[in-house]
Amino acid sequence: MHISAVKAPKKIKKLGSEILSLTLKESRILADYVQDKFGVSILFSATAAAAAVFSPPPEDGDDVTATVEEQTKFDMVINDVAIGHRIEVAKAMRALSVPLSQVTELTKDFPKIFMEGVTKDEAEEAKRQLEEADATVSIV
Repeated sequence: MHISAVKAPKKIKKLGSEILSLTLKESRILADYVQDKFGVSILFSATAAAAAVFSPPPEDGDDVTATVEEQTKFDMVINDVAIGHRIEVAKAMRALSVPLSQVTELTKDFPKIFMEGVTKDEAEEAKRQLEEADATVSIV
C-alpha cells in the first residue's frame, strides 16, 4: 500500500509531518525516548528513507541487489549512570579528554549524546571505559 493511500486523522498527519522534520540526531533521541517510556523500539534511517523515496520500483526481470553502505562514523549515547558512580564516570570522561566544564552536564539528565561522528574503534574504547565506571552506553 502506498503511503498516500493511507487514511489518517489530522492529528496523525500533523505528528507525522513533525517527525519527518526531525534531524537525524533528534530522531535518535526520539527513538531512545520511545524505547525508554513505552518499551517499543523504533528505528529511523536516513539512508533507508532516502532509498525508499528516490529509488524507482524494480521492474520484472531486473536484478535486484541491495547495496548497503557500511557505517563509518558513530555517535555514542550515555543512557544512564548508576547511582553513586557519577564520580567514577566523570573520571572516565576526563581520561577521554572531556573538558571538566562539560563533565558535570554529561553526567545528568539521560539519555545524552556523549560523542558524535567518531570511528567504531574510538566509540568501542570509550564505551568500554565508561561501562567499567558503571555507565550504560550505546553506540548508534
